[in-house]
Amino acid sequence: MEEAAFFINQVARIVESRDRSSAEKTLVGVLNRLLPGSDVALFEVIEVDAQRHCFVRAHILDRVGTVESLPLWYPASNCPLLSDFPYRQRAVDENQPVRFVSDDASPRALVVPMVTQTQQTYLLEISGLAAWTASAQQSVEGCLKIFYHFLNLLDYGERDTLTGLLNRKSFDEAFFKMSQMEPEVASGDAEEADRRYPSSACWMAVIDIDHFKRVNDTFGHLIGDEVLLLVAGILQSTFRQEDRVYRFGGEEFVVLLRAPDVAWATAALERLRLAVQAHRFPQVEHVTVSVGFSMIRRHDTPSGAFDRADQAVYQAKSLGRNRICSFEMLGLSGRQAHALDQNTVELF
Repeated sequence: MEEAAFFINQVARIVESRDRSSAEKTLVGVLNRLLPGSDVALFEVIEVDAQRHCFVRAHILDRVGTVESLPLWYPASNCPLLSDFPYRQRAVDENQPVRFVSDDASPRALVVPMVTQTQQTYLLEISGLAAWTASAQQSVEGCLKIFYHFLNLLDYGERDTLTGLLNRKSFDEAFFKMSQMEPEVASGDAEEADRRYPSSACWMAVIDIDHFKRVNDTFGHLIGDEVLLLVAGILQSTFRQEDRVYRFGGEEFVVLLRAPDVAWATAALERLRLAVQAHRFPQVEHVTVSVGFSMIRRHDTPSGAFDRADQAVYQAKSLGRNRICSFEMLGLSGRQAHALDQNTVELF
């Protein structure tokens, strides 16, 4: 009875989590407590340029006792290749748990794959136990099943129902992390800093589809929804895995990205603008976007950064649409950008 109560209490910690990151760390911590002496790691398998990488979502070593994870902006391309770990690759390819003994004959380990409803592939790897029991494996599988359903519930609440992009609910947390956290690199080691954090500055971009109301009025809302879906797909294919793409409602999208300077950020957004401009949309044929962006400042607020990026969007539209404007290049402060006489700008 005591063992059952302990297990239930540990499982309760997973469902008490308020977001994906804390749920991932809690899962790893719970399994470490349920399986004393174990090392537990949770990876997400992310494909970049046709190669699959193991991104550390949470990791705890029994001898350390602290759950660690990579920051949300860390490039997946810098993570180890899945192919470098045959047992992990086998678990993913076969979608089945795999047990193995490491080359140094250390105790058995278990790798368990999991694919969410949004097609995210996770790998749970547990090692360091002298022997595996049926009870231990049941605990692992039970916790992972609860974690699976919890992530699907989070996705349901955090994803836009039409486009599948993130919605505003999960925006504030990601923004807070990007505005508060600094790269933790040894001072003076520029090469290491460039390798681990190649894009140190954070930027927020607001993307608005030009004349979208006209699309709805002319072709109907079904075609309008198809345009939103296609633009969302272009956004996802244009930006990197570590960038965050949101739909804020209507025809407005937001991107959080990291880039070393304004020129790099502008180039990334220009790729998006050109991709939308070149795409042939059913019936509508051509659609364009206006983009405004601003650097996220230290201890910035979501509303402050959004306000600056939004002012840059107004400027882009006032200059003829289908263009990109940076708030920092406007030389404006406060609400001065709205002195551009919005009555002369057809925002929709």
